[in-house]
Amino acid sequence: MQRNKNNEKDTANKTEVSNNDVMKSEIEKLKEDLSEKNNRIKELENSINLMNTKYKNDLVNKSKEAQEKINEKINDYKTKIDSEVSQIKKYAMKNDAIELINIIGQLSSVVNSKIENEQVRNYVNGFKMFLGMFDNLLTSMNIHKLNIKENDKFDENTMEAVDVLVDNSKEENTIHKIVKDGYKLHDQMLIYAQVIVYKKK
Repeated sequence: MQRNKNNEKDTANKTEVSNNDVMKSEIEKLKEDLSEKNNRIKELENSINLMNTKYKNDLVNKSKEAQEKINEKINDYKTKIDSEVSQIKKYAMKNDAIELINIIGQLSSVVNSKIENEQVRNYVNGFKMFLGMFDNLLTSMNIHKLNIKENDKFDENTMEAVDVLVDNSKEENTIHKIVKDGYKLHDQMLIYAQVIVYKKK
């Protein structure tokens, strides 16, 4: 009977040890699972951090690109406006320049006409000096007289034929006489030269 009790005790001890081993094994498994899950969480956190960093960098880069494009458009617009303002300034005095040239033309006609009276001729010489000053003024304003001579070929881009002279001995469409000088403001026609051209019968 004693022996049976001892056997029962041994069996109980063995069962308890076996149960303890099972529990330890389960605990170890749980620890391993927990460790794996913690590692997975860290991996996910790292992945999220990388994605956040990439997203932030992409956002910063896109913002920079957008700002560069905006700056480029602003610079293009400024350049366009500056160019337009420059053109407006360049040709702003066009009407005044035409009026001034017409006055100079009238004075030139008087000065270059044939004068018999000696006293009047002295005054005219003084006016010739003024004409030289006017020429310098026009040059300073970027207004240039066209260099046209008799017998030059007629050019409809710079000249206007106000009359024709029939002469079979001359080349057709060449200039017989310059009636009025032509002028350019910078590279733009201001006043077309008025000329008489030769025609054949």
